[in-house]
Amino acid sequence: MILASLPAGIIGVASAETPTVPPESPGLNVTTETRTVGSTSNVTVAYNLTGEIDAADVRLELWNGTTRYNQSAPGQTEGTLNLTVPASLPGGDHRVRVIAMNTSTLTSNASAAAVVETNSPVVIEDYNLSTTTPATGEEVTVNVTLNNTVGSQQNFSTRVYKSDSAIADANNTTVSLTANGQTHVELNVSYSSDSTNNLTVNDEPSTEVTVGDSGGSGSGGSTYTSVSAGNVTLPVGQSGTFDVTYDLGDEIDTADAKLEVSNFTTTLDTNTSLVDNDTVQMSLPKQSMAGDKRLQVAVRNTSSDFVVAQSVLNVSVRGNVTVESVTPPTTAVASAAKNVSVTLNNTGSSSESFEISVFDDATSRFPVGSKFVSVPGNTKTIYNVSASYSEGTRTTYLGNESYGTTTVYPAATVDSVTHVSGPANNTALSTSVDSGGMLTVELRNGTDQDLAPTGLTESSRFEVVVHLNHSVDPGLVIANARNVSWSVQNTSEHYVVTIAAQPLESQFMANAPSLDNWDSLSDSEDKADDKLLWYSISFIDEDALYNQNMTNMTIATDAQTFGSPRYDEANDSINIELAAPHYTVSDTQNDGIYQATIPSTMLGQWGVSNPDNLTGTYQGQSRSITTTSNDDGSIDISMNIHYSSGEVSLSPDASGDDTSSSGDDDTSSDDSSTDDTSSSSDSDDDDDSSTDSTDDSTTDDSTDDTTTETTTTDDAETNESDDASNETDLLPELTGEVKEVAAIQNTDGSSSAVVENVTANETVRIRLSNKSTDAQNATSNTSVSDDIGENATENDSAGATNASDRPAVNGLDLNLRNDTDSLGVNVSDSDTVPDGTPELESQSDDAEAVGYLSIDVSGTTDDDIENATITFSVPAAKLAATNTSSDDVTLHRYHDGEWQTLETTHLGGDRYAAETPGFSVFAVSMKKSMTADTDTKTTAAETTATEESTPQSSETETASASPTKTSTGAPGFGALVTFAALLAVAVLARRRA
Repeated sequence: MILASLPAGIIGVASAETPTVPPESPGLNVTTETRTVGSTSNVTVAYNLTGEIDAADVRLELWNGTTRYNQSAPGQTEGTLNLTVPASLPGGDHRVRVIAMNTSTLTSNASAAAVVETNSPVVIEDYNLSTTTPATGEEVTVNVTLNNTVGSQQNFSTRVYKSDSAIADANNTTVSLTANGQTHVELNVSYSSDSTNNLTVNDEPSTEVTVGDSGGSGSGGSTYTSVSAGNVTLPVGQSGTFDVTYDLGDEIDTADAKLEVSNFTTTLDTNTSLVDNDTVQMSLPKQSMAGDKRLQVAVRNTSSDFVVAQSVLNVSVRGNVTVESVTPPTTAVASAAKNVSVTLNNTGSSSESFEISVFDDATSRFPVGSKFVSVPGNTKTIYNVSASYSEGTRTTYLGNESYGTTTVYPAATVDSVTHVSGPANNTALSTSVDSGGMLTVELRNGTDQDLAPTGLTESSRFEVVVHLNHSVDPGLVIANARNVSWSVQNTSEHYVVTIAAQPLESQFMANAPSLDNWDSLSDSEDKADDKLLWYSISFIDEDALYNQNMTNMTIATDAQTFGSPRYDEANDSINIELAAPHYTVSDTQNDGIYQATIPSTMLGQWGVSNPDNLTGTYQGQSRSITTTSNDDGSIDISMNIHYSSGEVSLSPDASGDDTSSSGDDDTSSDDSSTDDTSSSSDSDDDDDSSTDSTDDSTTDDSTDDTTTETTTTDDAETNESDDASNETDLLPELTGEVKEVAAIQNTDGSSSAVVENVTANETVRIRLSNKSTDAQNATSNTSVSDDIGENATENDSAGATNASDRPAVNGLDLNLRNDTDSLGVNVSDSDTVPDGTPELESQSDDAEAVGYLSIDVSGTTDDDIENATITFSVPAAKLAATNTSSDDVTLHRYHDGEWQTLETTHLGGDRYAAETPGFSVFAVSMKKSMTADTDTKTTAAETTATEESTPQSSETETASASPTKTSTGAPGFGALVTFAALLAVAVLARRRA
């Protein structure tokens, strides 16, 4: 969070009146309402950010200096809204600050401060200071007398602010006063530099404090900490220095301040010997690859580990390659990939690696598109870099050079909202569309997500019609809603998506950890501090699905956070990670909601025609599920779960046994004493699901399908030893020192990673996935179609879109002979051979390529690689379609003008590994004898026999692969025969229960 280098917003004062919108931008007017202890209150913000921030990037945040109380994304550049002060605060007036954030750049554009008054019966009788002329570093004791004026116990927070411009208190204490009692508290503060300041306690009149020998000559200190740095140009392979100017202001003491320079993963240089303000020199290590990079320069508070000010540093690393021209698209759709044409000129005689990073504004550190390329010597080459822009008018930058603007249209708009049944709202509803990560559409209470104050309940049902740009093909829905049904109509202008759903109540934690770190919470921390009535629908693009048979699937949950649904090919299951507070705001166990609709295409892959043949697990334990068959061939599922975090898994039940067991649900979990200990408790837990299915069919006849069959299945079998087989990323086991990083998926489907400070005595493991686990990386596939000129050379791997039925790299393991400061890796896959490389079949009589892989490594050479292993996957459907054995899969490398066969090992499931002496273009092949043309008129009996003979991953294979847990799974899908007739029906309507 940046609290520095901001244009000062208009400072509001406490008032009962609604503030007016400032006439000039950037500006904020802030007023507060008097807070009653134990109740929430509002800070009302009137803002004008026109021309400063794009509407989609505006976020207003309420802070007390160290803690964020509330935030809101209004979706417009001017207006008025309320931010909430939590009810949990004790009595006592205190300062707050409203910050206008630009979410695309993570910078602040305006700030305003105010005092939240509290009608606490505790009053501050008086306060005094041990000295008003302390020396630098000398402690000043602030003596405060408190008086409780009522006949009941009261809690009260006393806060000392070192200046009347400070928002974060320098010291505080909360005490409990007895009925009609008085108490005395002492708080110590000190100043780190000579200055004159107006110290105050809560909102009492200030006292002037003169520090050191300045005798009051100081200016009172600055409000914000600031930091800035100029742009830097470095030759390839050389280190360098640059100047940083900073001012700590009065927000941080010198003893707690640290200046640091960092990239996305590594701190490159630090300085802890800071004074109040200065210009210092910082260092950059040598850069092994040319290109334009952006780094963060920040002042960090080491006591709170909080960044109080930051700025962006442009670093241009140059060798023989120069940027000749950049042509951005004139228009684009938010979050949909568009090509940026970049012309690079290499004046040297040998090829040179270059990292192209495209930014859509001047200050963001996060590129909207990137590409690693190798530019041939004495050649001018044009490259298309796939970029995903944010909504609004965006300016394309490479480094600190701008190259024109792009008008970016919204990915979705809400056409209508209609109340269908149940309690209606008594105040106006609004809507929001967020295309920054998953494309999400919400009903809102003004700018707030909580619909409860509008009079709605979980029985209220609304139909929302959304127009989606054709760049987004809605394939799957995840909803914070209940009883969801949806359909898609494709028109010439857009997709028309009709969603009918009911809001649901979700337990909410304001400062929740990430999905991966939720388990790190202690028992006392894993508790909700609020509850919301949500109506939120998120779309996952069809091209981003792990398995195309998941198209039309729907998942409904009250989880606060969730991952992208993934298909685990090794276990033939669909999995999703969920997390929410373990305890509700009422200190009860948070029993969650999980509903899903499995489309007929997925059921066909599974060979499931009876709902009894489905099974579910949660947190690794078998769970009771309720199933309902629908007329379109899909099946609705609901499952008992409880939080805080865990994985829900759905799969076919191989045994087909639907007998019940009394000890089924999570009896070994932490909550075994209270959760799911009997069949009767399961029945109670399922009441909501059963009722919801009834509500769905009776209240929304226009969109819901008729219920034809309802059964309850209960697979009680639990086998913790199968945990290993649940892992989909079977990378080879490593020994010794390992530096492991996860690659970032780029918008063009390729993946890249940079590893800093690699030594010769360690193994570098780079994890990749051919599908993103975060829908933030899910973008439409855009093929290279731009006319790049008759004499231009196009080095792109055409069609590198990471299709789910294509071989893909899962991991790279490298050992180097020598140290390197920076190791860069870029990986892409394609159905066709990259330009300039001959097809595998042209040099091989017995191998036929089923996919190509391009792996570029910078910062080292092939001669400096001690050893390297590529772990890759080939979807089982590829083998099953041609009756090919896993032993017939081989990896080849193109080197020195010919294809070289690499020794390839089957790891189990769809995973393989091959050692390589270097990196370039690779081909994955099967034997031609197994992939020759076959009779397309296969009989149904022959097809069934082929399916039954499809190789499967055995327990022996899985156990031998030393699996490592990962949040991604291998995409792909099996042969679909038995339910082919249902596919046409499912495509017409996309529905979810």
